[in-house]
Amino acid sequence: MGTKITANIQKNNLKYKIGFVILHYKVASITEECIENIMKQDYENFNIVVVDNFSNNGSLEALQEKYGSNSIVYFVPLEKNYGFAKANDVGYQISKHKFQSQIIAVINNDLMIENADFCNQVNRICQETHFDILGPDIINNGGEHQNPLAGCVTTKEEVDKLIWKSRVKLLVVSIAYGLKKLKKAKNTKRAEVQLFTQRNVPLHGSCLIFGAGFIKQHEFPFLPDTFLYGEEDILFHMVNKEKLLTVFEPSVVVRHMEDASTDAIMNTSKEKRLFELKNSIRSLEILKNELRK
Repeated sequence: MGTKITANIQKNNLKYKIGFVILHYKVASITEECIENIMKQDYENFNIVVVDNFSNNGSLEALQEKYGSNSIVYFVPLEKNYGFAKANDVGYQISKHKFQSQIIAVINNDLMIENADFCNQVNRICQETHFDILGPDIINNGGEHQNPLAGCVTTKEEVDKLIWKSRVKLLVVSIAYGLKKLKKAKNTKRAEVQLFTQRNVPLHGSCLIFGAGFIKQHEFPFLPDTFLYGEEDILFHMVNKEKLLTVFEPSVVVRHMEDASTDAIMNTSKEKRLFELKNSIRSLEILKNELRK
């Protein structure tokens, strides 16, 4: 009896080392707010890896000046803009090997973790569920809940249909943008919010928390071939293929400023829409190839 009680106490007191990977691009104030929120965590065993995706505008140097002497924050300057997947893969590897992180939260720089108990919550859920990937309740500025991810494509037929639609939209935007109001289709739209713990669901890419089992088995979380958009669909394909466990946990809540860095660097709405469509088509073609394997 005494041995069993002692074992339970040891399990409850286990504190996984948690790593945060933040992808920074050009807007120092947003990344700074993201870092400041994490620094308020009521948890001792964590680190922050900031990957600069070749901002080349002085924003990285400003962040290094502010946090350079802080042993918790580590900066990784890249020699070119590798996009979402490959840059985050670099940060994930550093967090895994250099800092020996047992849980790694890959988050956008416009993802704000305002709850000081976030790490304690994630630590507890990891012990209880042994998740491979955890997704919190992500609430954007419009009050929408972005998890679980809606509109995830899982079959070759769905991919083909979406590629065709995206190419038509690309043509329309290129030729006739501004002549009429064009509505952007949102993958996050849903009939009603389903705020209860769910398993084996696709998760939004702005905050993906990789568990101890996943980290042991995977050197990279993302295929490095995509630039931006569609990474969640490809990741969910891998999850299904390898029979991994995803968990959506609504008791863990974060705020998503959504597209803050992209909005800050795009000159026009048309430019942003063309960027989205071109990169979405590229990612869908990669997913199509993965589904063929």
